[in-house]
Amino acid sequence: MSTVTAPTIAVSPATLYLARRSTPASRATATSALNAAARILGHADHTTLDWALDYSQAALIRAGLTAAEPGWAKVIWSATRQVTAEAHRLGLLDAQTAANIAALPAPRGSGGHRGRTPDDTEVGLLLEAAAADSTLRGRRDAAVIAILAGLGLRRAEASTLRADLDWHPARRHLTVRSGKGRRHREIPAPEWAAELIDEWIATGDGSGPLLVGIDRWERRGGPLSGHALNEIVLRLATAADLEPLTCHGLRRYAVSSMLRVADVGLAQRMAGHADVSTTLRSYDARGLDELKEAMHRRPTPQCVASHA
Repeated sequence: MSTVTAPTIAVSPATLYLARRSTPASRATATSALNAAARILGHADHTTLDWALDYSQAALIRAGLTAAEPGWAKVIWSATRQVTAEAHRLGLLDAQTAANIAALPAPRGSGGHRGRTPDDTEVGLLLEAAAADSTLRGRRDAAVIAILAGLGLRRAEASTLRADLDWHPARRHLTVRSGKGRRHREIPAPEWAAELIDEWIATGDGSGPLLVGIDRWERRGGPLSGHALNEIVLRLATAADLEPLTCHGLRRYAVSSMLRVADVGLAQRMAGHADVSTTLRSYDARGLDELKEAMHRRPTPQCVASHA
């Protein structure tokens, strides 16, 4: 009796790497990073590149990142190295080549800010622009600002919120169930943000997606995408005569505001960062004025005080 052998299905190391990403937003970012790496080697996207790279190809990708924004360059290089590690585990890349690629230096420099961080006055102007719209859309827009600037959610997190599951009006807490790395967290809302969220939810039946589209006839649609949330923030910034703003700028505002009144551990917890260095490196917008104020709050050495 003959034995039928199942055919071996070749799996791309890039496919395996993307399959391990825990959320759709994470997969989208990783896909964009691999596409950027593939384009450096002349490919249209990551699907046409054989990821069993040799050292020279990896070195060209690394060299091609010098002009990129440092934070994005690090994302691209991290994705590239992880895919080559998958290629090694699949037996597509020999150990020496994998080691040589891993030894290439990571991009340096600060992660920087994609976009800019607004101040308290500008966030107030965004809320005024939303309040100037007396329609249902205006109350929805105010809730968007409350969630992004008040509680510091990522736009991907905000887009998946549910009114009936994630907002707890009695406790004034928001539950984030789709956090990066599938980490759940609860965030208490500042009073001003809680009031705006309550006002928005009160316009509906309190079920379904929390943030939804509104058409010209004030009919509710499906949940807002991350892109749609960015468009709302940009529209409000334009209405308030401000320089362009993004959802991520409002998230940085929330984290930086927390850092002004609390320790970095609480800011990290609010933001849902796995590493506290991320909170400080990319979200701390405190400047020279805050440094001066902190310096003046330092205790005076006793020996100097005794001669004063």
